[in-house]
Amino acid sequence: MRGAHAQPAGAEQNYRSGPAYAPAPGYGRAPAQPQGPAHPQTQAAPEYAQAEYAQAEYAAVPNSETGDGGADAPPSGGTGRSWKRVWLPVIAAVVVLAALIAGSAYVWPGWAPKTFSQSGLQQGVEQVLQSGETGRQISDVRCPSGIKVREGEQFECRLKVNGEEKKVTLTVTDKNGTYSVSEPVDP
Repeated sequence: MRGAHAQPAGAEQNYRSGPAYAPAPGYGRAPAQPQGPAHPQTQAAPEYAQAEYAQAEYAAVPNSETGDGGADAPPSGGTGRSWKRVWLPVIAAVVVLAALIAGSAYVWPGWAPKTFSQSGLQQGVEQVLQSGETGRQISDVRCPSGIKVREGEQFECRLKVNGEEKKVTLTVTDKNGTYSVSEPVDP
């Protein structure tokens, strides 16, 4: 103990600095009993009341951002963490991952299987056949959907040539989606 002086047991230290003031007369004592007749008259004590102000009662309102039940609400579940705090980041991560995978098919298209556009095939067949022979009327071209771009793949399209139902065979010639169209034949 630094700077402490030993004092006899039971001695009190006076830590006051400055003049000591005596307590007001009657301070800390029981009120004096009135001296008088054997049956004292009852007198009401003066009322010293504080003004009462109404205090609004507030209920714990659930917080939609944190997911808790309010300031005084007990935590729900064993860990006290709400499901939103646990699952929202997981769901967000899955959505971001799915978007990255889908977006990578456009950036690096080689890994995702390519398919022909059905409307693109139909327009291409019509253009190829109309450019080959003059006077040929090509209409109502119907090609299947979901055809994969694979070298050597073959499939058929139906069409009308000068009003007659015909079919053509398309053959994919390379991995870039180039194809050849056969001459129209009866189905």
